[in-house]
Amino acid sequence: MKRWTLWLAVGLLVAAAPALKATEVLGGGYGGYYLGAVFPGLQDLNDHLKPLGLDLNPPMFCQGGGGFGYGGAILMGGFGYGGSLTAEHGGRRVELAGGGGAFEMGRIWAVGPVRLALTGLLGGYGYTLSLKPDLPDADFDSLLVHPERMARLTTGGVMVGVGTLVFVPLTSFLALGLHATLAYVPFGEWQLEDGAEVHGAPSLLRWHPTLQVTVLFGGEGRKRAQDNGS
Repeated sequence: MKRWTLWLAVGLLVAAAPALKATEVLGGGYGGYYLGAVFPGLQDLNDHLKPLGLDLNPPMFCQGGGGFGYGGAILMGGFGYGGSLTAEHGGRRVELAGGGGAFEMGRIWAVGPVRLALTGLLGGYGYTLSLKPDLPDADFDSLLVHPERMARLTTGGVMVGVGTLVFVPLTSFLALGLHATLAYVPFGEWQLEDGAEVHGAPSLLRWHPTLQVTVLFGGEGRKRAQDNGS
C-alpha cells in the first residue's frame, strides 16, 4: 500500500469520528514510551555510497517518549525520538544517526473505547552522518600531528507537519496506541564539526513519515454519552 493511501484512510477515519455516536471525554492525560520507525529519504545519499559497497537501508528504527493532556475536544502535548542506521564494507563504516521532537496540538474524539486525535506539529530535527575508515589504534603524539581519523557531518532545522494518534485505555492507568506523523523538513546544508560547509553533499527528502507504537500511562476523567445530531 502506498503511503498516501494509508494517510488518506487515517484522515478519513478521524474526520468521520464526529459523525459517529461518541462519548465526550471531559479530561485526561497520558505519557510513556514510543517505539517505531522513521523513513528518511536516503536515495541521494545511497547513490554516493553504493559505488563503495555501502548502503543505508531505511526504515530507521527509533525509540523515544511523549506525553499529552486533553480537555473536552482539545489535545496538547509533545514527543521526541531518535535512532540510527549503519553500514560497513571494505574497511569503511558509515552511520546516520538522528531524530526529532515536536509540540503538537489538535482535536480528540472518543468512539467507544477508542480515542482518535488529529494534530498539527511544530518542532525540530537533527542528523549526524559519520564516515570512518577502519584504522588501527593510535599513539597520542601521532594524533597531535595527524588528528584526522573520521569525518562527522551534521544538519538540522525546523520541521512542521501533521500527526494522528489512536489509543485505547486498557485499564484506569494503562493505554496502548499508534502515533503517526508526516513532517515537512526544509533540509539544510551539511556542516563539519568545525562549522565548515560541505559542498556537493547529498540531501535527504523533505517529507519524513514516522510510525510508532505507544505504551502510555495515565488516565482520564468522567465521560457522558453524546449522540451527534440530537
